[in-house]
Amino acid sequence: MGRGEVVFRLWMSAQRCSLLENPVSWARSRGLKTQKVVLTEKIERLGRAGQVVNVAPAEAARPHLLEETEEAQSETSEDKQLKEIDAVLKRLDAGKVGFRRDLTGSQVLYSPVTKDDLIFEVRRQMGIELAAANIVLPEDLSKLGEFDVELRFPPGLTMPGGREKLYLKIRVRRK
Repeated sequence: MGRGEVVFRLWMSAQRCSLLENPVSWARSRGLKTQKVVLTEKIERLGRAGQVVNVAPAEAARPHLLEETEEAQSETSEDKQLKEIDAVLKRLDAGKVGFRRDLTGSQVLYSPVTKDDLIFEVRRQMGIELAAANIVLPEDLSKLGEFDVELRFPPGLTMPGGREKLYLKIRVRRK
């Protein structure tokens, strides 16, 4: 919810209480003088399509601008979501997940590394939630060393470096 929308809702609630007469003076008394709006079409004496303009909170509440404000806010939330996804993919690509395990014999782990272990450690070490469907692990990791585990994501996501697949680096060491 944008700042202007909050101002308008607060003003409307105050109007119901009959405390205010003018939304512009009310907004100015709160230190909220203008709101940025992205115009989706040309509006006379205001600007052309695609231009970011500052408008008073009461002006932003007008029907022709209110729709545009909601559209602009939904576009920016989608942009934020895509940026967050890109940041997570880059962190997965650059990061390593480490495990320490006991050995039973020569280089054989007492308890192998499973998908559930990977999901837990990625959440703990990197702060990223993965589903079991995202991890391609044909068999559990039962030896010491470094491994690349393939991660699957929905089609349409651009992987870092323009690659088609993303691999998570796993390092299994002795306890």
